[in-house]
Amino acid sequence: MAERYINLTSQEAGAAALRAADFNNSKYAALAESKIFQPVCIETFGPTDAQTQNFLNELCSRIVEVSGDPLDKSYVKQSFSILLQKYNSFCILDRALKYLSVHRLKLNPDMIITSL
Repeated sequence: MAERYINLTSQEAGAAALRAADFNNSKYAALAESKIFQPVCIETFGPTDAQTQNFLNELCSRIVEVSGDPLDKSYVKQSFSILLQKYNSFCILDRALKYLSVHRLKLNPDMIITSL
């Protein structure tokens, strides 16, 4: 939803995530000598870059390997999805509250969601 990525995402889903991953890989390239760096880039509506998708698949596979329950893969992916939805709702609510305060509109306290 960031305006700076609209030209990318309007042409191809996941383009913003790929750009963010490339940026982070170049920004933290010096860490590669002594650390393992893995950017996790997920767009607002869910698309990821291939590197993030491979990382999440590997993470889920290792969790299933340790737990022995193949349903854990779905559970982990659903957990990521829920986190993304909560983050999106927070961003939307935050922007709405800023808009209301800038325009000095009255807000009914009963309309505010207190638990995300």
